[in-house]
Amino acid sequence: MSSLISKSPDQINKSMIRFLPELDSDYARYPMHHARWYQPSEKGPKGEPCFIQEKENGIKKDYAFCKNGIKGPGYYLLMTKIAYVNLYTKLDSLVPGTCGIACSSADRKAMDEYDDVKRVLYGRHMAPRPDDAAAGKRAMDEAQGMATAAYHGDWGATAGGAATIAAVTDKNVKIR
Repeated sequence: MSSLISKSPDQINKSMIRFLPELDSDYARYPMHHARWYQPSEKGPKGEPCFIQEKENGIKKDYAFCKNGIKGPGYYLLMTKIAYVNLYTKLDSLVPGTCGIACSSADRKAMDEYDDVKRVLYGRHMAPRPDDAAAGKRAMDEAQGMATAAYHGDWGATAGGAATIAAVTDKNVKIR
């Protein structure tokens, strides 16, 4: 999935909040540009805990509830990668209907907004750091590697294809 975004940051932020209200946070604002992901055992940039062990109880500012996380279910700060892994999965259940031949303009607009949010979250949940520009470059490199490999008919025919396979089979491999 490419992460080329052509809309304004304001439009992207509104769409993100529409589908996932927990993204109404300075930590999640598009375009995101932070130096590193925080670990759930750390304190966040403002000294807040990166993980709160608690049952789901609505939206908490700057946090996403995660059913699956390295410290178990609870609220993870939006500066942790696991928050975006869970939000990306959650977004799959929020697809705004189907858009076929008789799709209305409102349905097309909703699907377009959903696609933009999915692209941003895809980049974030795969990114080595919380930086949308770096995430977009990584996603484009991955797409180019897959396209090149498909063109050659062999996943191992190019360095990009080999790196893509390695990334798919080993989450610790970084594509550059």
